[in-house]
Amino acid sequence: MRIGILGPVEMVQKVEKVCSEFSGVVAVPLVYGELEEANGLVASRQKELNGIFFCGPVPYLIATQGVQREIPWAYLSYESTGLLLALLHAAANMPEIFSKGCRFSLDTIASVEAKELLKEAGLIIHAIYTHELTPGIDPKKDFSQFHKNLYLKGKTDFSITCVRVVAENLGKDGIPCISVSPAAQTIRGTIQRLLLEVRNSQKDYMRTVVGLVRPEITPWGGKLQNNRILALHRALLAYGEKRQILVVSRRDTGFLLVENYGQFLLETGDLTRNPLRKALMEATGLDVRIGYGVGPSLGIATGYAEKALSLSFSDRSEACYICDGFEAKCLTEGAAGSAISLVAEGGGLHRYSEKLGMTPATISRYFRAMEAVGNNFSASDIARQLGISAKGARKILSTFLKASTIKESGRRTYPGKGRPERLYEFSEKGGELFVRPRDQECEGS
Repeated sequence: MRIGILGPVEMVQKVEKVCSEFSGVVAVPLVYGELEEANGLVASRQKELNGIFFCGPVPYLIATQGVQREIPWAYLSYESTGLLLALLHAAANMPEIFSKGCRFSLDTIASVEAKELLKEAGLIIHAIYTHELTPGIDPKKDFSQFHKNLYLKGKTDFSITCVRVVAENLGKDGIPCISVSPAAQTIRGTIQRLLLEVRNSQKDYMRTVVGLVRPEITPWGGKLQNNRILALHRALLAYGEKRQILVVSRRDTGFLLVENYGQFLLETGDLTRNPLRKALMEATGLDVRIGYGVGPSLGIATGYAEKALSLSFSDRSEACYICDGFEAKCLTEGAAGSAISLVAEGGGLHRYSEKLGMTPATISRYFRAMEAVGNNFSASDIARQLGISAKGARKILSTFLKASTIKESGRRTYPGKGRPERLYEFSEKGGELFVRPRDQECEGS
């Protein structure tokens, strides 16, 4: 069994050492120097591998945004053991700071998780500033600026980061920084989960699932409500850690979860259970609405999750929906919910599917990818959204161009980088073709 180990060289070597404990497992190093290389490595190498082990949630999230998952992926979470080791290392190297009480900044790890750990660490901490992952934002620049601003303002004595390149950037600026390195038992447990998933995987199960969680109450305002949101975050982190699901906070709309479709089907008993909502209610007493989106990439799945969340708020009898862009289903205890079509029956899309040689669901997925890019899109834009080759995207666009559902809208040039790219936009016919009847009724939820 060939498992790709993706990360910076030091972490890859550490994981390879643990991998050697497992018989029949061949560790294939996928070493990057810069985070931007992660997508290319995953896209070009996953076809020759049985699974990919990401040395942290940051490269995992980056790859999920830009590459279609074809084999099982698992990421190494930075749990409390790694943070505690980093704090002890800092205390040993800066005893004068820790003797009086320290102030530091921390990235990637949730503030709730960090504060829970610090209660038991026995260290004198005067202030801790945390900054979590934000989908769509370059973590290298975002985290580096976060730590640097606090240090230059005199608010922190040092920084703790889970991203190696951030530590390097801060070191060049003369800012004391400690890197979090997960313990061997955390690596071992993640490898075991990945191997189990590899043995039980099917290609269709590799699609990305995004869950959006929002409490019934308005989350902001008042100490009591803020305490409830913190409790909700704590419960989500515990649930995510148990099931290897990435949890990210969304300051404006609640929380975002990332997993794959195989994990989701096991978790929900083939859509017949809603264990997340039940766990959150038992842990916090809060009722929540949940929307799940399933798609080939993080961006597309998130768009579908927004639709599912809107449906859950508009339908007072059901609190959770899953959407694939073509239809939505509610998660009903004990039975799979009935499907709700998001495309008008008898509309242009159904009539046109035979002419295009595609199913309505496939047309819907391609149109959603075009919408996710913006008003003007190129073949490379669509390739990134769908996780396919540029050649495959050009073939899809050519089909829609011949059917007059899209039209050329110009060129995009890159100085000194070859020929300009053709740009496309929806034609009037294409705009009328993709009718989604429930959009209007779900607005404002």
